Amino acid sequence: MATRGQTRREVLGAAALFAAGCSTLRNAPRAPARWSWSGGVTPYTARVVARHEGDEDVTLAMAGRTFEPSSVADRGIHHFALDGLEPDTTYAYRIAGADGVAQEGRFRTFPEEVPASFSFVAGSCARTASEHRVFETILGHDPRVFLHLGDLHYENIGDDDVDRFRDAFDLVLGSGAQSQLYRSTPIAYVWDDHDFGRNNSDRTSRSKPAATAAYRQHVPCYPLGDRSAIHQAFTIGRVRFVMTDCRSERTPPNTPHRYRTMLGKRQKAWLKRELLDAKGRYPLVVLVSSVGWIGKSFDGDSWPGFPSERAELAIFMAEHGIDNVLMLSGDAHMLAIDDGANNTYSPTGGPNFPVFHVAALDQNGSTKGGPYTHGVEAGGGQFGLVTIDDRVHEVEVTLSGRDADDRELLVHRFVVPG
Repeated sequence: MATRGQTRREVLGAAALFAAGCSTLRNAPRAPARWSWSGGVTPYTARVVARHEGDEDVTLAMAGRTFEPSSVADRGIHHFALDGLEPDTTYAYRIAGADGVAQEGRFRTFPEEVPASFSFVAGSCARTASEHRVFETILGHDPRVFLHLGDLHYENIGDDDVDRFRDAFDLVLGSGAQSQLYRSTPIAYVWDDHDFGRNNSDRTSRSKPAATAAYRQHVPCYPLGDRSAIHQAFTIGRVRFVMTDCRSERTPPNTPHRYRTMLGKRQKAWLKRELLDAKGRYPLVVLVSSVGWIGKSFDGDSWPGFPSERAELAIFMAEHGIDNVLMLSGDAHMLAIDDGANNTYSPTGGPNFPVFHVAALDQNGSTKGGPYTHGVEAGGGQFGLVTIDDRVHEVEVTLSGRDADDRELLVHRFVVPG
């Protein structure tokens, strides 16, 4: 068995070869119905999901090891559960079958739970199979993870037709610009309305069973429960990421406001447990919501349309002294930052955590909610870059709203105790 240092050198060498060949891969003809992406990354494990149709003998080779699929679904969807990995190490993988056709990708494992500085990117709302250069700009930052906050596609599927959702994943993952990003950067993805169902969809959508089945079949995610919701959580260094599902359990708009729920009973209880468990353990919790938080009560499809539940969560955080939260949200096609001054939904005026709105990757601009202390930049070709500088005794967080030319449009820095 190779030593830790030998394994790391082998892995990094393979990664360098992969990186050097990226431009060639991008311009090479792509076999139809073949793609791969990684996710569910921890310091010691990762998941890769690939479509490699036409073969039964498909394997993944990486760092001198060969992995058999942990499961195979319809259309040649292969899941690979990778274990025995080294923390904070770049791995290059190669997927091949008996036909000799190969797919290549890479990912980097997370550091152990020690002070660690890193950056990640968040964004949402891209036209189906978009080839926008914003994806190349994101890749240029080499983020630890790409948080996709929903509207991966705009197929607006309103029926229980899993094949249409499978086709949508094929379109997105087969596009050149997005394929290059997803083969090089781990994904953490939750849906919003247009990739779950039709516009403003909720738990009554006929698409729910098909959307759930296709997600579980195609997405390399963190562990999910046994229900349809896709909320999940993971950790990088001393930062806890808590991703909520704001569609599959939400009540329809004709529900009386005091009974309306965005998250549903089970998911809301899970969220409260996550926030309590993170208090005192992690300096920062990144709370992901696919829809906006700040805005006038009873207004629209986002959290302002659920004022009772929003107030319930705000009161919960204020009463328990949970003051280590940063919220990221999508849906509206804009960049916006609030430093917490307008986040006052408990009777005591809190909880005052900052909010960073990150969209649109590739859609026309729109503005929702507010006001936001740092203003709004509506438009497409935009994303959010978050930099974590962990100094042991404190953690500095930089929120940078950027465009496809990598120009910084909005910026905010804040510090939380370590």
